[in-house]
Amino acid sequence: MKKITFLVLAMAVSLFSIAQRVTDLPLIQPDVKTPEVFKAQTHHALQSRAIGDTLWSDDFSDPSNWKMYSGSGSAYSGHWVIQNTDNDAFGYNTGTIHSTTWQNGYAAFDADANGSDGMDTSDEYIEYTKPIDCSSLESVAIVGQQFGRKWQMTHVFIEVSKDSANWTAFELDPALPLSTIMTDTFFVVNISSVAAHEDSVYLRFHYKGGWDYGWCFDDLAFIQAPMYDLAGIIWNPISSHAGIYSEL
Repeated sequence: MKKITFLVLAMAVSLFSIAQRVTDLPLIQPDVKTPEVFKAQTHHALQSRAIGDTLWSDDFSDPSNWKMYSGSGSAYSGHWVIQNTDNDAFGYNTGTIHSTTWQNGYAAFDADANGSDGMDTSDEYIEYTKPIDCSSLESVAIVGQQFGRKWQMTHVFIEVSKDSANWTAFELDPALPLSTIMTDTFFVVNISSVAAHEDSVYLRFHYKGGWDYGWCFDDLAFIQAPMYDLAGIIWNPISSHAGIYSEL
């Protein structure tokens, strides 16, 4: 036992002596570059809002917040509507959205019911009537729920503007197979390139196609997006409640 105690004491004295000699050496600063992702995350820590914080939301429960109109290329007599019906026949039997709050209203455009023949062209908009203040956000994403089905001419866009005259379009689900009813109805689109730091941001949805099926939207929100996601990437939620997303 005495031998073991003596050995431990001897090792401690040796380490202390080495530490003294090391501290006497000149300090050399390593030439290490900070990774870009780390810079972005460090910068994000200075922001007033956390990732996922909601700045604005709308669930279509008040139709007066929205206006519907046709583009110059539309041959349709019908527009987007706000409704709360469960209709299996909507969009040539595509059915309507079963979003979180569909029963108090959702936006819908029935391209099949509003068309009359294969030559029809749909160019329809639904626009939020008030500017949204995003001046407190360094990065902005729009999240929401959608439901629809594409045909040969179908293109659906989220469009964002700083002056309600010049719009930037973000196409939703460009790779969705034709005639396939979507099963993943949540979407997230980073709109920072247009909306970040802006005190007046305008929002609209644009359906462009022919005699197609139909599309629905509901439960929209502007949230604080990650600082390192600035490319207008469309994301799919891993969990619709946790707010965790993965890139497509």
